[in-house]
Amino acid sequence: MWKTLKGYFISEEQEKSASPGAPPQDDLPNPATTPTSPAPAAPPNQPATGEVSDEFIKVLMQAMEAVNQSGFDYLEYKRSLQNLKKMEMTEALRYQSAFAAAQSMGVNRQALLDSAQHYLQELDREELKFNKALREHRGKRVDEREGQLKAYGQQIAQRQEAIVRLQQEIQQLEEKQGKLKVELGKNARKIAKTGADFAATHRVIADSIASDIENIKKYLN
Repeated sequence: MWKTLKGYFISEEQEKSASPGAPPQDDLPNPATTPTSPAPAAPPNQPATGEVSDEFIKVLMQAMEAVNQSGFDYLEYKRSLQNLKKMEMTEALRYQSAFAAAQSMGVNRQALLDSAQHYLQELDREELKFNKALREHRGKRVDEREGQLKAYGQQIAQRQEAIVRLQQEIQQLEEKQGKLKVELGKNARKIAKTGADFAATHRVIADSIASDIENIKKYLN
């Protein structure tokens, strides 16, 4: 069902550009089996560029599917709009024609708006859950290791006072420091890319719903 819903909100062009993602891994946040996408090689402090992720599309579509309202609601209205895209008609006529079908099922304009808002709120709840998990994961995988990195540096400075006697120990700590820097950068890029992919996916779907809400208000009087 979620694949059907995807077609209501994601265009073919957006779907082609969506990153396929990767299976969930133990070292990545997992709210509602949160997937991840391959991270590009970029400095850890450089903002990640978000892309529409097919895996996050699945997460958000399944969340909307889980709260699907009974009867003819916004999702059925959205399906009608998609079907009418195949016909040559103006946007206004498309919205009005789909609404005619909704009215035949006993749905009025306000009920349609309330239903659309219902799904938009569910998307916002998913965003809150994801961001909470992402913050917790960063605390475990990045922030703690930044503290470890600082501690190694302090130990190195202390042992340099007795450089002859402690040269071997300093060398071992420097090796750990180097490995930790590499791991820190890799984890930071993965987390930043995952967060950006979710935000981009959420934005596309939420914008689609928001646009429908505006058009419903505009065209359905």
